[in-house]
Amino acid sequence: MAQDLVTAIDIGTESVKVVAVRQRRDVLEVVGAGMAVLTEAERSAENPAAAIGQVLHRVIHKHSIPLGHIVISLAGRGSMVRYLSVPMVPQWKLALLMGFEVEEQMGATGSDTEVAYDYRILSLPDFEEGMFPILLALAQVPVIDTRLAICRQGTRRRAEEVDLQALGAFNLFRETSQCLDEETSILLDIGANETHICLQRGPSLFFTRTISFGGRQITSRIQQALDLLGPEAEEYKRTRAQIVPADEEDLFEEEILAGSRVSYAEVKGLAGAVESSLHFFHGQYNRRDIQPEKIYLTGGGSRLKGIEDALHRASGYVVERLDPNSAVRPASASAEAALAGEGVQHFSGILGLACSRLTNGFGVSLLPPHVKKKREFWRSTVYTCYSGVLAGVLLLLLLLGGCPFYGGGCRDASYYAERNAKWQEHLKLADAAHKEVTELSEVNARLAKQLTALEVRQQSGPALFVALRSLQHKTPKYVFYTELRTQEIPKETADRAEARAGARRPGRPARPALQDGTTFQTNRFVELKGYIVGQKKAQDAIARLVELEQSLNKSEVFSQVRIQRQENLLASEPRVEQAYAARLFKSGRTLRVKPPEGVVLSFVLRCGIAEVNVDRM
Repeated sequence: MAQDLVTAIDIGTESVKVVAVRQRRDVLEVVGAGMAVLTEAERSAENPAAAIGQVLHRVIHKHSIPLGHIVISLAGRGSMVRYLSVPMVPQWKLALLMGFEVEEQMGATGSDTEVAYDYRILSLPDFEEGMFPILLALAQVPVIDTRLAICRQGTRRRAEEVDLQALGAFNLFRETSQCLDEETSILLDIGANETHICLQRGPSLFFTRTISFGGRQITSRIQQALDLLGPEAEEYKRTRAQIVPADEEDLFEEEILAGSRVSYAEVKGLAGAVESSLHFFHGQYNRRDIQPEKIYLTGGGSRLKGIEDALHRASGYVVERLDPNSAVRPASASAEAALAGEGVQHFSGILGLACSRLTNGFGVSLLPPHVKKKREFWRSTVYTCYSGVLAGVLLLLLLLGGCPFYGGGCRDASYYAERNAKWQEHLKLADAAHKEVTELSEVNARLAKQLTALEVRQQSGPALFVALRSLQHKTPKYVFYTELRTQEIPKETADRAEARAGARRPGRPARPALQDGTTFQTNRFVELKGYIVGQKKAQDAIARLVELEQSLNKSEVFSQVRIQRQENLLASEPRVEQAYAARLFKSGRTLRVKPPEGVVLSFVLRCGIAEVNVDRM
């Protein structure tokens, strides 16, 4: 829902930043902005919420920043973004699927920390018919609670929303003149410790990711190369450091060149991380046709002189600096001072978060689950019911005894005290009933999930047997599997599964039923986990995984195979050796218990089971 005034707050590891933005006649006006650097004592305080909250309070009052709809940014630490493809289902069923996905993710990691999550459907062009591309954002509740406590301490108000900082600069980019509808680009928001990567086409987000690279990393390399103290290295980077073009190195002294070389090495690492992120996106959604044409830079870490040319040399892409001033206009003295010159780059992320709430941009809400439930309860159920009851009681009092102030006289104080006590009892009973209904709903949901799992397990026997036998015969030597697990697909998609994610591919004739008149179920997927071993390079392992995906897609057993997750490992890692020793298929002709040397690629495939005649297999 669009707001009139939005205040965005960024509580970082190095500083606290605040902006307030409003919209006037289609113009986004910054009516207040300011920041303060956190000291070591404030960062390591025994009660960080109180210490940093006081800094936040000082920033707001020093720069006269008005408070409106408060949004807090959440950095990459303590949060995670996943990408899924799910069948097209109604919104309420999609919400259930996302809840199950979060439970499975937490179970796989073995973490008992409570998480908050939200999801959005991505606008990928020409995506597979009948499927939703989903961005699922998760965050640890303790991390969110700390930021909420700092906000309440500094503003004396509660925050309305918590959103990913990675989405901030993208929402600002959508409002700039550089956002062209048909241009596919990458946006890099380089901060002190993290860089947020966004892949988009015009105003449509395709992919976002946070990597551990920032301005402090470059400062550390300069400090080592020039033998400087920490504060000296930071001052040198801000005032003198630059990345010298290759054809101009003869014009600079050795000190500048030494800093330039180590800075360029870090930029090359950033270019490699960008390319790796693109490969991940291509493998996740099988969309290698989406290729960026340009890179846009923003963030405080992008102010290093010569970084645009260096990134162009390292990546091959055209590199351009983001122009936030084409999206927003300062409307106060504090905003003009904070957003002057290159200083505006520091505020790109939270400016974008504020703009997203004014223009209905792309964002997620990562408030803790108990906070969401409480606010939803009071906003809908309690407010609607109790306001109606209260109105009825007041009307009844007026009809029976007249208005107590106009013509009806003043009621006895004890009478009103008694009525108030009874009203409080009703409120307690209603609250207890609501709590009981909520608990019963949760129990019912768990029982329904268990029943569904039992039904799927009972129906999966023949299909899994055929799948395992086919995998055992057709698995390459460099691939081994560790687990095959079933997953349910909503029944509403079963009748469409034959054409998309189920039993029969388009154009393929229907296979006959089994002898007992039954067929394999078309309303489930299986997750296939395993490893690719013995590869010399990571690129070779990825190529083998793509070949395996294509091979299984041609199989008579599986109708649709997608790569869900992949991770590069080393053969010497204990978990790889343990998985190799416990692999599904073992050769009786060898006593080898350790995987071959080289690069190892861990993977998870999601496969749809096809209708297969056991006699033909």
